[in-house]
Amino acid sequence: MAGTPLTIGVPCRDEGQDFGLFAGGLRDAIKDLQANVPVEVIVCVNGSREGFSKDLLSILQQTGLADFDVRVISSAEGKLNALKAIVKHRVRIGYLAFVDSDVVLAPNVLRLLWETLETDHTCMVSYGQPVPVFPEEPNIIHRLSRVHYALRERAYRRPYFHGRTFMLREWFFDDPNPLTDLHSSAAKRLKLERGPQVDDIAMSRMAVARWGTEAIREVPQANVYFDPPDDLRGLYAGVLRVTVELRRLDRLYPQHAHLQRDLFGNVWRREGLRRFSWKVRTLHAVHRTLHASLKCVAQVHVLAVTHGVLRLDTLWIRVPGTKSFARHRHAWGNYKKRSKLTRTV
Repeated sequence: MAGTPLTIGVPCRDEGQDFGLFAGGLRDAIKDLQANVPVEVIVCVNGSREGFSKDLLSILQQTGLADFDVRVISSAEGKLNALKAIVKHRVRIGYLAFVDSDVVLAPNVLRLLWETLETDHTCMVSYGQPVPVFPEEPNIIHRLSRVHYALRERAYRRPYFHGRTFMLREWFFDDPNPLTDLHSSAAKRLKLERGPQVDDIAMSRMAVARWGTEAIREVPQANVYFDPPDDLRGLYAGVLRVTVELRRLDRLYPQHAHLQRDLFGNVWRREGLRRFSWKVRTLHAVHRTLHASLKCVAQVHVLAVTHGVLRLDTLWIRVPGTKSFARHRHAWGNYKKRSKLTRTV
């Protein structure tokens, strides 16, 4: 008997990432799925140079990913536009997995996410745990980030899902009519007419508003390896990206704004760190202070954009230093080395 079909969507933009490394990880993850699970893979190119699609087809052949049911399509610029195009072009009706093209999947990721949806019928979204891959000679930003990621399960609640790799029981992106005036000066400065731009932020709100927090499940054993920012500029770009989108969503869909205030913005668990040494707690406090400071600057930045003091040229805010896997690790085996807390002190 065939299992629930799976469509794997890959929104892809030419950002200098190692697509061959990604494709090899995805190939192994597909092979680890149960043999009776029908699978299709749709790679959606968006906002990339001419000829990039042909280069992708060549890489798919070289990595063996083309041995599966793989298609390459294109869409308008933006990850959410790519996701919508993938949903429109899928043939198999079942679960939907979306995987960023700048990550490397552990071989068990797709199987574990699929099994979570199969066994927990209250779960609408299962997602993999992001695992940063740090340089062998980390700087202070890397060390602080390493402490943050090592302690995140104890220090924070996660009522939202992470967009690097996730699986949906069904496509539920509402894209409702905004409850705000899209023709006001502030709306135009924030480019509200383009709708939501960051998939996991918007869809987390929609999922929790419809089904509650039990609809979202992280699968800690499903490791999704990614390259974290290297410096303050990279950290700030990530914080600014989130801050801009939160302000846009609050204006577009104010009916969801209370979720950010009461649920998504209230995740800190101080008691989770009590058993760790003072040195570890101090490093974690420094990271929290740094992040809070960057967040304050980003809020002022967005306020200045809203009032026309600064200009937001693009909603695609690239986070520097996140596409350089080859610089950090040179073999797939090294990705399986998870960050250990002992290396941070």
